[in-house]
Amino acid sequence: MEHLKSDLSINALANRVHMSPRNFARVYAAKRGCTPAKSVEAIRVDAARRRLEETDNRIEAIAEGCGFSSEEQMRCAF
Repeated sequence: MEHLKSDLSINALANRVHMSPRNFARVYAAKRGCTPAKSVEAIRVDAARRRLEETDNRIEAIAEGCGFSSEEQMRCAF
């Protein structure tokens, strides 16, 4: 949650845990029941939803703060 703006790609996450991207994705999906990308998106959407409800920040700022590349990408994720 603290690193939503960071690179959370499969390659970056796999590198962090010293696994190959393919093996990381396979192990993650087996343990969590969804892909790493879907998990990251769900966490970002939840953070954005909370910020939309609790702050008066602009949508563009919320999208950027939650790691979305644009307001449109955030809207599509919702």
